Amino acid sequence: NETNYQSELVNVQKFKANLDGHPFFVVPKAFPEISTPSVLALEFMDGVSLNDWIASNPCEQDKIIVAHQLLDLFFKELFDWKIVQTDPNLANYLVQTNPLKIVLLDFGSCLSYTSDFVENYRSFVALSQSQDKAKTLQAAVDFELLDSRETEEALDAFVQMLHISSLPFLSSNQPFNFSSLDYERQSRQSILNFVKKLKYTPPPRKILFMHRRLGGLFNTLKKMKIAIDLGPYWEKLQKGG
Repeated sequence: NETNYQSELVNVQKFKANLDGHPFFVVPKAFPEISTPSVLALEFMDGVSLNDWIASNPCEQDKIIVAHQLLDLFFKELFDWKIVQTDPNLANYLVQTNPLKIVLLDFGSCLSYTSDFVENYRSFVALSQSQDKAKTLQAAVDFELLDSRETEEALDAFVQMLHISSLPFLSSNQPFNFSSLDYERQSRQSILNFVKKLKYTPPPRKILFMHRRLGGLFNTLKKMKIAIDLGPYWEKLQKGG
């Protein structure tokens, strides 16, 4: 898909239509009449890469605005449009100033999701903070996140990984500091521990790519060195957008 420019042209047009009139995000216009399977023609857009913008030491208020807008965009993609741009490369975002806006680039790595999948994902995330281990594990098997043949050790590691992944959303951790080295260490260790214990479960492709985007978003906010309240986003997850 990354090298299928006809497919990417369709994605560009979808995102441009979805964000038509948006006050913050801009999608370049595509020119289908001069695009080919090997050439994607887009209008030129001014701006600096998101990475360079962060390095320029912008004010705290602008960083907070960008952080919330990027988080809101992910929720719109998944819950409203059912199509997610899964490539987290910072070069895919250009920042414009005066007024502050972000240009979205590179739609080759987009995945579409069914309404059933999105609802099942929402339900599972909402369940992941419960204390009902058996119900959580059964939901994971039903959602094809786990193979029922996995060992008790692997199942325990899965539950622990879920617990760690939900820490940023706990009310006691608000505002969540994305620069927390302790959380990053805990998260990495819990994932590695879980993966090492797996024997039968294949990587869940659609969630893997979605979480690739989320991981990139987390790292972007970490680069910004900010702390924001994630409570409203947990509520969105519970409600589905």
